[in-house]
Amino acid sequence: MPNCIKHAKVIKINIYIYIYI
Repeated sequence: MPNCIKHAKVIKINIYIYIYI
């Protein structure tokens, strides 16, 4: 599993949390 996908997942979650707050 490439690191890019892992990074993208983290960024997606960060944006989700940002919108939630």
